[in-house]
Amino acid sequence: MRYEFVIQHINALGGTERSACAVMNGLAKTGASVGLVELFSRGPSAFALEPSISVASLFSNHVKIFNSWFRIVWKLARHLKRVGADVLVIVEATHALYGVAAARLAGVRCVMWEHFNFNVTLGRRKRVWGRQIAARWADDIVVLTQLDVALWKAGTRVRAHLTAIPNIAPPVPENTFDMRENIVLAAGRLMEQKGYDLLLEAWAIVMRDARSKGWSLLIRGDGDDRGALQLQAQALENITIAPATGGIVSDYRRAGVFVCSSRYEGLPMVLLEASAYGLPIVSFDCETGPAEIIVQGVSGLLVPPLDVKALADGLLSLMSDSERRGRMAEAARLRALDFQSDPVIARWERLLDKAGSATLGGMRTFLNSQSATEHLAARIAERVLPGDCIALSGGLGAGKSTFARAFLRHLSSDPLLEVPSPSFALVQPYDTPKGAVFHYDLWRLDGPDALYELAWDDACEGIMLVEWPERAEDHLPECALHVTLMPGNTEDARVVELTGWTEARMAGMFS
Repeated sequence: MRYEFVIQHINALGGTERSACAVMNGLAKTGASVGLVELFSRGPSAFALEPSISVASLFSNHVKIFNSWFRIVWKLARHLKRVGADVLVIVEATHALYGVAAARLAGVRCVMWEHFNFNVTLGRRKRVWGRQIAARWADDIVVLTQLDVALWKAGTRVRAHLTAIPNIAPPVPENTFDMRENIVLAAGRLMEQKGYDLLLEAWAIVMRDARSKGWSLLIRGDGDDRGALQLQAQALENITIAPATGGIVSDYRRAGVFVCSSRYEGLPMVLLEASAYGLPIVSFDCETGPAEIIVQGVSGLLVPPLDVKALADGLLSLMSDSERRGRMAEAARLRALDFQSDPVIARWERLLDKAGSATLGGMRTFLNSQSATEHLAARIAERVLPGDCIALSGGLGAGKSTFARAFLRHLSSDPLLEVPSPSFALVQPYDTPKGAVFHYDLWRLDGPDALYELAWDDACEGIMLVEWPERAEDHLPECALHVTLMPGNTEDARVVELTGWTEARMAGMFS
C-alpha cells in the first residue's frame, strides 16, 4: 500500500505540520510506503521525517487554488499515478477543493484529515466549501474528537465515513518535576485564536497577587500579533515573548505550569506535549480540545472559556502549591500515555487499510463446541486495540454470553473474572491492560439517541463489545467487527460469521 499525504507546505512550526509528520513517521516505521506532496515549497520540513518518506512539490512558488485549479488537479493526479498511490490523505479541509478531484481523476481512495473544530472557519469560505466537497465526495473524513463527529453530522450532509483519531503525544520521558523553575509557559502562533491578549489580561491580575512572587510568563511563538502583544505587555512585569523554536522541549522541561488561553481549538498538540513532559495545565474549556486531554482537577484545571479572572485564579492556585503541581505533573504524564504513537498509528492503519481495500474481509466457519467459541473470543481479544468495536449478534441462546465472558476474561488476564450481564444497566465498564473496555447490551435501549447518556463517546475511544448492535443504528463505529453467532448441528455447536475487518487483519483468526 502506498499512502500519499498532501499539504500546503511542510516548512512551518505549527501543530498541523507537527501532527502530519508524526503520523507519516509512525506509518513509515511500520514498513508502509509513505509520501508527502506539497502544494508549493517553502523549504525543508520543520520537523524530522523518516528517511523512507519521499517529499515532492507541485509548484516551486506560492499558487492560489482558484486561479490555478485545473493545473493543480492535473499535476496532483499525475503525481499520484506516477508514485502508484493507493490512498490520498488531504491535510486540512481547504485542500479538499482540489485534492478530492485529483484523487478521483487518479482513481485512488480519498481521506480528508481535518484539524479544526467544525464550528471554526476563520471567515474563510474555502474551508467551508472544502468541507462540503469532502463530505459529499471523499471516502473518509478524519476528525480529532468524537464531538467533532457529531458536529459534522449535525452541520452538513455527510456521505463520507467519519472517524475520530486523536493527535499523537510525544514519548513520555522520565519525570523531572523537582527540577522545575517558576515559569508559566504558553506556546503557539501569535494570533487571535490563541487568546494571548486574554492571557496578558489574566497575567495583570496574577501580578497583583502576592502568590505570584518569583514567577514569570514565557510566551513562545511567531505571528502577526507580535507587535500588538508586545505593546500590551509593556505595562506588565516578568513577561517574555520569544520567537518560535524547534527546541521547545527545553521550555517544557524547565517550566512549572502550562497555560492555554485559546478562544477555540481542535485537539491542541501543545497540550499533548505539555502533558507528556509532566506539566500541569490551566486552560480555557474550549468547545473541543482541552477537555479531551485534561482530567479536571487531576492533571490540570479547566476554567470557563474567555473568563480572564478564572484563568488568573487557576494559575495562582497552582503557582502557590508546589505539592499539587507535583501530583498533577505525574497525572499529566500518565494521561499522555493514552495518546502515544502505537495505538494512534494502529487506528490510522485500520482506516487506511479499509480505505485501500475494495471489500472488507468476511469469514464463516463452524465451531464444534463451547470451548471453540471461547477460543475464537480469545483470539479476537488478542487483536483488538483502543478504538475497536466488536458488534456481537445472534438470537437468544446463540452463545453471546459465552463469547462475551471469554472475550472480557482474556482482555482482563483474569480467567475467573465475574462478567455480569449489562442488560439492565445497559453498559458495564472494565479496566484492562489494553485500557478501558465497555460492554453494552442494547436490547432495552430507548432509541439510539439514548446512547450518549451511556458514555458512548468515551467508549468509542476505548474498546467496545456491543450486544444487539443493530439497535445503535448508524451510531455504531464504521470499522466495527461484526460477529454473528448462529445455531449449529449440536447443542454446543455454532456457526460464526465475521465481517467488517480487512482480510489481512483477520488472517489466521481460526488457526
